[in-house]
Amino acid sequence: MATRAKAKANGNQGKAAEGQSVSTIRDILFGEQMEDYEGRFTELEKQLVDKFDELKRDLTSHVEQLSDSIRREREGSDDRNPSRARLADLLEGVADQLRSKAG
Repeated sequence: MATRAKAKANGNQGKAAEGQSVSTIRDILFGEQMEDYEGRFTELEKQLVDKFDELKRDLTSHVEQLSDSIRREREGSDDRNPSRARLADLLEGVADQLRSKAG
C-alpha cells in the first residue's frame, strides 16, 4: 500500500512538473502576445467603465430634468386651473341664480 501511495505521489509530482514545463514553454512562445492582449483587455475594461459612468451621469441628469419639468408643468397647471372647491362654489352660485330666476 505504501508503494502505491509513493507511486501516486511521484505521478502527481511528475504531472505538476510537466504542467509547469508546458506553462514555461507557453510563456516563451506567446508571452509577448499575451501581455499585449492583457494590456488591450485592460484598456477596453477601462473604456467600458468610463462609458458606463458617463451614461449613468447622463441618465441621472435627464431623469432630474424630466422630474423638474413635470413638477413645473403641474404647478403651472394648478395656477391656470381653479381648484375643484372653487369650481364647486361657482357652480353652486350659478345654480342658486338659476333657481331664483326660475322661482
